[in-house]
Amino acid sequence: MARTEMMDLSTPIFDAHGEVCEDTAERYVDALLERFEESTEWKEFSKTDPDGFVLSVVLDFCINHEGVAPADMSENELSTILLDIFPRKVSMPANKADEVVRELRAYFGFAARELGF
Repeated sequence: MARTEMMDLSTPIFDAHGEVCEDTAERYVDALLERFEESTEWKEFSKTDPDGFVLSVVLDFCINHEGVAPADMSENELSTILLDIFPRKVSMPANKADEVVRELRAYFGFAARELGF
């Protein structure tokens, strides 16, 4: 992915009424994914699974279902996304479960280091 202008991840992605600012949210997610793709965590994950897709789905659920910016997600919101929303909205072959877990572990390792998650 080509490096874009670095977006401040504290930039609000919701308006005063709690509605998603679509353009800002899209730039936010792009910036977050770009940072993740430059991380050592992604590089390790992508050695065996170069086509990760789960994170973009989880980030979408965070913004559009939980109404929170990914960098501000709480443990409770994460739990709701991973244990309630994701299983209801996403279907995939059982043999992909390991890949899903490894991609999310890579991301949350990155998020802990870079975002203080």
